[in-house]
This record gives sequence, structure tokens and C-alpha cells, in this order.
Amino acid sequence: MNEEELKKKVAELLGVYSPHIEALKQRRAELIGELQALRAELIEELHKLRSEAVQLVSALDKDIESLRPETPSGVDKKRKTTRKITKGVLVPMEEYRLPILEALIEMGGRGRSPAVLVKVEEKMRDKLNEVDYEGLKSGETRWKNRAAWVRYQLVDEDYLKKDSPRGIWEITDAGRALYQELKAGQQTSR
Repeated sequence: MNEEELKKKVAELLGVYSPHIEALKQRRAELIGELQALRAELIEELHKLRSEAVQLVSALDKDIESLRPETPSGVDKKRKTTRKITKGVLVPMEEYRLPILEALIEMGGRGRSPAVLVKVEEKMRDKLNEVDYEGLKSGETRWKNRAAWVRYQLVDEDYLKKDSPRGIWEITDAGRALYQELKAGQQTSR
């Protein structure tokens, strides 16, 4: 077959198959349009679900805060202080370590900050005093501020995970081992 015959054959095949090729291109364009519409619907639905999830988490945080035990009588939670605290009046920061680790273990290894703090307060109720419940200039309660600092130390020492999502406290295997060590030390000192 020479070049001229080859060109005729190609032109003939193009004539026969061109309508089919055009129909396939048209169908491909239609399918792409349908997929883009479905993608847009899916994105819109995901945004709605995310918004609902944020609202649910916010409501859950409020519910958890409402379940927080009452502060000891005579303690004004809103009173803010700037006074210098005499050493020995506040619960020592190391006293927060065991309750934080224990709360996380009881919560399955992780928890949202407000829920963890509720459990920590329950565990420290007999130790926390009026000064611990005073408010700071930031509006935060002194003991919660100190618990947050201890959490920071535990993260720095690899007892809590560094890469947890914002607002989530997570214990590591080393943290579980430290809990066992602190618990054993507590039982020995009794």
C-alpha cells in the first residue's frame, strides 16, 4: 500500500468513526460536568456536616462545664487577684501530675481539655483551697492555669503527645509508665 492509498484509507476511517469520536467526546464532557456538580454537592454537604459537628462539640463542652462540681463554699470564682501568693499556700504543681495522667487513662488515653480538667478537679478536690480557686487577670481560675502549665511540662517531657489536635490532651506510653510509678510511690508513702 502506497502513501496515497494509506491517506485515502485514513480519511475513509475518519469519516466512518468521526461521528462516534465526537459522540464520545460529548459524553465525556457531560460526565465531567456531572462529576463536577456531584463534587460541589459533596463539598457543600461536608461543610454542613462540619458546621453541625462544631456546634455539637461546642454544646458538649458547655454540658461538660455545667457538670463541673461546685467550687468550695465561700470561694468567689470571679474574683481576680494580682497579689503575691505566699509559698506553700498553693497546691504544688507536681501534685497535678498524677491526677492529669489518671484522668487521661480513665478517659481512654485522650480527652478534650475541659473534660480532663473536670476530672482533675474531682481528683484534687480535697487538696485545692480558696487561693487555688481565685481568678487571674486572664479570667482563668488559678488551679486551671497551673494544671495547663503541668500539662505543658508533661508534653515537653514526652509523657503527653506533642502532636495532639488543639484542645486535646493525649497520654503516651511513657506517660502511662510514669502514672504507674507515681501511683506506686503514692501507695508506698501512705
